[in-house]
Amino acid sequence: MSLPTLGTYAPTNQTMSIEITGADAGTGTIEGTYEHKYTPEGTMSVNGKIGGYAWVNNNDGGNASAPFSINFTVSERPDGFPYCLVDFWNGFYTKSNSIVITGVRSYVKDDGTTQSIGLGTLELYLNT
Repeated sequence: MSLPTLGTYAPTNQTMSIEITGADAGTGTIEGTYEHKYTPEGTMSVNGKIGGYAWVNNNDGGNASAPFSINFTVSERPDGFPYCLVDFWNGFYTKSNSIVITGVRSYVKDDGTTQSIGLGTLELYLNT
């Protein structure tokens, strides 16, 4: 497979989910919905272009197939700009249709509050 399988992916702890509704092999972009239940501002939900991916020529003779690199970058900055919240995840898509990613978050609030934290490494499984 040269594209991530469309559907909803989530870790076993259900803290977040990524729904992939479209993937373009020509541009390597991913469309869908990113949702994280735990942020300094409550649940974060972002729709649209949420990530990208790139495959390699595998030594076993595979071409344009998993595993391949995958990443997700989403940001939330509401009207009036009271804060900006950015999550970035980078990792790989597996042959068994899961996503293994490591994340970081930045948070800047209008009152001067700032955070930059690691979100850990998660494996997200395709809900069937």
